[in-house]
Amino acid sequence: MADQRIQYTEQMVGAGHPSLGDTLNRLPLISHNSDGYPKLFAAQVHKNGVDQAGVVDLTTTKVTFSTLAINPGAGVLVFDDANDRLTPKIAGKWMFHGNVQILSLGGEKPFTLRIQKNGGATLYEHEVSSGYAAGNFQDLSCSIRVIMDMNGTTDYAELFARHNHGSNRSLAGGVTVSWFEAVFLGA
Repeated sequence: MADQRIQYTEQMVGAGHPSLGDTLNRLPLISHNSDGYPKLFAAQVHKNGVDQAGVVDLTTTKVTFSTLAINPGAGVLVFDDANDRLTPKIAGKWMFHGNVQILSLGGEKPFTLRIQKNGGATLYEHEVSSGYAAGNFQDLSCSIRVIMDMNGTTDYAELFARHNHGSNRSLAGGVTVSWFEAVFLGA
């Protein structure tokens, strides 16, 4: 691929500019590889096909993950598998996106996903409910996407689920239905 970085002249930045060689090309050099493609700082974790059983009714439960599937910027976004959290190591804006499927949820019963930052109060929440009539059961997915400022050192994000089925349910472990990911958007 051809070099996609911005090209400039002294006329564009001003003759005698003290940092002529570092003016317009600085950001592209930081955010692009030498082949011109953008660097991707992201990671995705999933449950590797293992259902999460025993999710108690009316109880906010941390969604657990076992497998780091995608991590092209290794070390930039850390998956803490002991605590099931994503910790960015670059300060700036990060988009967090999670999807979880609950198995056999009763009709008209709510299912909620929440993203929490640093173990604190719920910052972002999304609730769905089945369109099925009461007494019917359905596997139901809920997705949530948020953008958060992260400090690049200690800030982390976690995904939580809650349902109101009336008894314990399981969260599906399929890699295409239950996952959590983050992507760096910029400083």
